[in-house]
Amino acid sequence: MRLNFILFLCILKKIFSFNIDISSPTYKVGPSNSHFGFSVAEHFNGNNFIFLIGAPKANSSQPGTISAGAIYSCPLNSYFRYKSSINDKWCSQAYVEYQNKERYKLPPRTKDDRGITIDSKGSDFQLLGASVSSSGKINGRAIVCAPLKRYHEGVSYTDGSCYVLGTDLSLTSIIHNCNGGRLSKQERHNSYGACMQGFSSSIDEEVILTGTIGTKAWTGGIHATFVDKSDDVFAINIDRTTLGFEEREGGIRENKLFEKGDYVGYSVKHGRFGFWYEDKKNFTIVSGSTRHNQSGSVVFFPFMSIQDQSYEEMLPTNDGFMLKGNQIGSGFGYSVEIVDLNNDGFDDLIVGAPYEFFIDIKGNEFHGAVYVYFSSGKFQSRDQNELVFKKPIILRGKEKYSQFGISITKLGNLNRDEYGYNDFAVGAPFGDNGAGVIYIYFGSKDEKTFNTKPAQIIPASKLGISPRQSPLKSCGFSLSGGSDIDNNGYPDLLLGCVLSDTVVALRSKPIINIITDHSMVNTSLNIDGGVNCPRGSRTCFDFTTILSMNPSYSKEKLVDYTKDVFICHLETLSFQSGVDKRVKIYGSRDGYSLNWECGKNLNKQSQRKIHKLYISKDNTDWLNPLKLKFSVSIKDQTKTSLPDEGEPLINLNNYPILNKYNSTHEVLISFNKRCGDDDKCESDLELGATFLDISQNKKGKFVTRVGEKDSINIKFVVKNKGERAYESRMYLQYNHDELDVPQLDSTKKLSSVNLESYENNITIFSLGNPIEPGKVITFHVIFKLVKSEGQRTSNILSFKAILNSTSIEKNDKDNFWEEELEIIKEAELELSGVSTPQMNYFGTTSDSLPESELKYEEDIGPMVKHQYTVTNKGPFYVRDVFVEFDWPFRIDHEDGENNYALYVLETPTIIEADKSIRHCLVEDAYDYINPQKLIIDPSLKVENNIKQKGRNKREVEEGKIFNIPDIKISTKNFLGSKGLEPIEATDSNGSPIMIVDVHCKNNYVMCFKIKCHFNYIESESSAQIEFRARLWNRTFIDHYTNVEYVQISSSGRIIIKPEQGVVDDQSNNFFTISTHAYPDRPKLQTQEVPILPIILAIIVGLLILGVIILICWKCGFFKRKRAGDGPLLHKAELQYEREMWHEMR
Repeated sequence: MRLNFILFLCILKKIFSFNIDISSPTYKVGPSNSHFGFSVAEHFNGNNFIFLIGAPKANSSQPGTISAGAIYSCPLNSYFRYKSSINDKWCSQAYVEYQNKERYKLPPRTKDDRGITIDSKGSDFQLLGASVSSSGKINGRAIVCAPLKRYHEGVSYTDGSCYVLGTDLSLTSIIHNCNGGRLSKQERHNSYGACMQGFSSSIDEEVILTGTIGTKAWTGGIHATFVDKSDDVFAINIDRTTLGFEEREGGIRENKLFEKGDYVGYSVKHGRFGFWYEDKKNFTIVSGSTRHNQSGSVVFFPFMSIQDQSYEEMLPTNDGFMLKGNQIGSGFGYSVEIVDLNNDGFDDLIVGAPYEFFIDIKGNEFHGAVYVYFSSGKFQSRDQNELVFKKPIILRGKEKYSQFGISITKLGNLNRDEYGYNDFAVGAPFGDNGAGVIYIYFGSKDEKTFNTKPAQIIPASKLGISPRQSPLKSCGFSLSGGSDIDNNGYPDLLLGCVLSDTVVALRSKPIINIITDHSMVNTSLNIDGGVNCPRGSRTCFDFTTILSMNPSYSKEKLVDYTKDVFICHLETLSFQSGVDKRVKIYGSRDGYSLNWECGKNLNKQSQRKIHKLYISKDNTDWLNPLKLKFSVSIKDQTKTSLPDEGEPLINLNNYPILNKYNSTHEVLISFNKRCGDDDKCESDLELGATFLDISQNKKGKFVTRVGEKDSINIKFVVKNKGERAYESRMYLQYNHDELDVPQLDSTKKLSSVNLESYENNITIFSLGNPIEPGKVITFHVIFKLVKSEGQRTSNILSFKAILNSTSIEKNDKDNFWEEELEIIKEAELELSGVSTPQMNYFGTTSDSLPESELKYEEDIGPMVKHQYTVTNKGPFYVRDVFVEFDWPFRIDHEDGENNYALYVLETPTIIEADKSIRHCLVEDAYDYINPQKLIIDPSLKVENNIKQKGRNKREVEEGKIFNIPDIKISTKNFLGSKGLEPIEATDSNGSPIMIVDVHCKNNYVMCFKIKCHFNYIESESSAQIEFRARLWNRTFIDHYTNVEYVQISSSGRIIIKPEQGVVDDQSNNFFTISTHAYPDRPKLQTQEVPILPIILAIIVGLLILGVIILICWKCGFFKRKRAGDGPLLHKAELQYEREMWHEMR
């Protein structure tokens, strides 16, 4: 049959209050600096509760003593101030050291009432009240100790002493085992000269325990007394001790089980845990030994009550079983407490390690620890003591240096749960910035269900306090609990705030034990269904809330059930982070929450209320369950307040609270997913894909040629060969540097497929919710090429797609598709250029200034521009393009001069297609760009000329091309460089001429490189690179006047990274620009000519000249003004540049 199910659970949340009231505590403030509250105990004087408080540094009021310590008995009332006009109602001092109270009015004697010798100063600083304990029962007894009490006149042996008190705090007996002849003090503290009996103590109606941590050089020890009441007539005291037996066979120091300084007896308790020997008369004593093995331990001593003197010695277990601390200096065993946490009849053990330090894997620090050892719940055999306890649960303090675990106390069944689980409290006296914090933990069925989160956290700074009180400090240094001090049926808690000399009583509020629940007609929801559903919903259902009383507490009348005393609240929650609420409540204002009054006659019958819940049509999540919370609170609940001094205490029965666990009910409701009898959807998705209109090469790879505006179309096919696939999605990964966000082909109408989201290189497509069994979905995804901005540009595009759904996938091997596509990006880059002007002239030696007199750029020679053009003829754009140039900088001559060739005046300029201007990169530009630091004409800068509209006169002049006649030069008298030899060339008429070719492939020409970078060069666009330089006149005048011309060339080449995959014909990626420099005067012929032809030529010439002059005279020619002889071409050009330069200045 179909398994439809509903899950519900109650979630425990960390809160800071439960039923211990913190608004109206009861205070007792003791004498200043007395350490009032160093130890506390809940005690009953008959039926009347009193605070039993130790103040070990107080003055005892006995004459002749100094800071002997005091015990205070305080009633439960609102009088809190010490030494007030109402001091008798505050507290009274308990005179516990003498049976005759009048003895306190006299100085200490050398012998006490029993005739035992006492040091005359033995009560000074004895720390009376350092240890206080009570059975906590009506008519119970108590014990108080002074661990530094000294006997023996003139010898300061700190024997220690404990005083057993009756219910009225009268002295019934004194325990001081170290003050006896059997225990030698010959070796002082190495024997029994510093027992410090009473450093710790414990008492109930059966057992009295005292710790003696100073015996045998602070090895420590324990003394125990058991009161056997099995005889109805007589009660027999049975004593057991480690004192005097430490080094005998089996003793605590035999075989080095314990050594000097181990502090056995630092804390003492007793219980019955499941050791083989335990029964009603035989039990186990537990003692903390905080320095054992430097990390501390807890040791177990069997107490055998058999009446035999041979059993007087108390030994550890037969195998020396103990629990050991985990960290050096942790103080493991500083405090111990015995609590039956799960009410199984076997005691459980709680151990404090207040100095333990821990760092978790997230780096969080924890200070202090408490170890919770659940008993195994059965008696173990003699050789299986290690099985008595289960693996510990470790609780850790989250505040730095808080000393979490320095005190622990049992609380009884604080919340009065119906299972009888006992609870406990842990003190962290230096948490909350030194004010102190108390943590409350509840018992549980077993260690698996134990909640490590505190049921209540009580920071002392949050306690209600009188304006006349000082701020609290170190609260929780001592704790005592488990007794009901105000008779309301709930145990309460005392805590000592030792550094503020204050004790606080925190009382518990009564608890209303209601039960919240729900019911539904169907145990799961159909996706399509429901009756009378609200408009706009896809499905709806009835949800019934149920409120009832816990039958175990139905007779309690803490509120008036004749009217609605509660507020019921129903709300919808998100199933988890990132999941929408989805379900709405009909009749709710916001759709997600609803309140109503409830609780009338709840003590007689439960209350039910039906709610219409619905889910809208636009919901897509049908797999995650719905989450609802039904909770109840008390209507018009008021808060308690702190009464003024002398006023009656607040009656907490008038301020009940709801059980925080049962007053909240959370439920998870699943959907009927129609996926078989087990309601588990096992889908089997299959993914296939192919490139459209793209073929494969012989190697089986997909290859295509693309342009900038081309796109890539992928056809995807998804099949479901299994059960319903809910929230199906396809995750598509691609090269986002090369491709735009993909889009669905709008011409293919597929309502079930949507582009859901995209981020970086992953796009998510929702495919349907659900994809029905057998359904086939076909859709097309289109990618457009984009200009890449990253460095991962490649000619290989990678595509990865994976299917996923919230259903269970039976076969995920066919849910994946991966393919690569090689794209051929065709681009035609071309480098071209021109020299402006194409020809130039250099003058004679007399025309050139010395280098030391060069100041302006026009002083060095005529200007030359090399203008390169980079063109992309497409069809694809190209990115990350470099154009690298070799520039002829200097010619190597032996004269050592700066024989510059083309002297570059400014950094080469890039002129983009949009007329934006950038500059190329020249390494060590300081050495190559205007190294002589000549003054640059700003009007001639490339940037300024680009911004001008049209060309000015200077540009026209520079652009002139002069027709110079071919001149034959004799090579016999060539005056050029010894290194750079002329070469033979042919002029336009085919006649041989001699030229000098200055280019960077010649070893005598020093060049430097220039790099120009382009991020993008669009298709059908171009950019220019302009070099502005001048001929270095001096170089050419000194070396190249006897040649036809000098050809000076720069060259450039386009560089594209091959990994881009751009296909480019590189034959036109190289270009050279040449400038021809001609001497300004032609060199005269030096060949010998016969004299006679010369004379005849002169005569003929003169005759012809005379005839011409005569004709001109006759025609009046000489009446016109004759212009003077003009300058040489080079001089005229330089003169014109100087005039223009001076006009601008």
